[in-house]
Amino acid sequence: MLVFIVGHEPRSTYLFEQNYDSRDQYNTLAFHINNKSDGRSQYINKLKKQGITVIDCDYGDVRIVADRIIEFVNSRESESALGHLNIDYSSMPRSWYCALPILFDAYYDYQGEVFFWYNAGTYPRAYKDFPTEGIDSISVFSGISLPSVDTKRYHFMGLGFDSLRTETIKSIVEPDTLIACYAYNPKYPIIKDQVYNVNKRTIQNASLSVTLPLDSFVGMVDKLCSLVYDLLQKNAQVILVPDGPKPLIMAMSLIPDLISKPGVTCLHISPNLSNHPRVLIRPRDGEVYGFQLLSSNIHDSDTNNNSSQP
Repeated sequence: MLVFIVGHEPRSTYLFEQNYDSRDQYNTLAFHINNKSDGRSQYINKLKKQGITVIDCDYGDVRIVADRIIEFVNSRESESALGHLNIDYSSMPRSWYCALPILFDAYYDYQGEVFFWYNAGTYPRAYKDFPTEGIDSISVFSGISLPSVDTKRYHFMGLGFDSLRTETIKSIVEPDTLIACYAYNPKYPIIKDQVYNVNKRTIQNASLSVTLPLDSFVGMVDKLCSLVYDLLQKNAQVILVPDGPKPLIMAMSLIPDLISKPGVTCLHISPNLSNHPRVLIRPRDGEVYGFQLLSSNIHDSDTNNNSSQP
């Protein structure tokens, strides 16, 4: 079964299109953000003519999204289909895709196999012209903080192309010790250089900078967990502030629940939706990365997929 969102980005429907011949109303569920101006009305009508359900939701409707996914899974008659759920989070808002693994594991106790897939994208403009999303609010996404105000705080900040947003966040959270985290794709070293250049001041002022492999979700999670565990041994408080590409945001967001110890929290930054930039990110053909969520235990295994077949 495949679940995806019809977003304004062309890559949002890439996995669906790659598997078009096997898709129908019994194995496919689509979501759409309530926005009539994103230019996807014709595509949504096309899906509905195929009998595929398209559910309109708002950014804050993650519990509704999770409920509808579970309802969809439970309504399938085939036992074999129940064990293989694929979620394409390439264009989902972070408030959805970061929460779904936790909800599936903790609240729904879903026993089937769940795979999360990310299609890398090609940006249509130079990184130096990347528009800022701005900041609407900052909230605690997960984790439990330590009560002591004297505990040293380490902030892990994810970096992407939005350096103005990063600098704004840094000025708000005021880290005692900053650890800069940014993902790189081994196939495209130039992107790593671009991310470094646009965030050069932040990285150079950080106590530590960590580069994480975009093509290995397990590698990102393992590295982050190792660093956080080391700091916890020093009775430190760790605050993760995810940003950058979606796999990095997902990995950073899951760390508090994976470690499950007081002193580790994750903050989510909500973008300013009233001035949200529309970047038409196109799919990078054949470059799909995934991980598997095992039931009753947030534990992942690499499932890199270069054939574009979920």
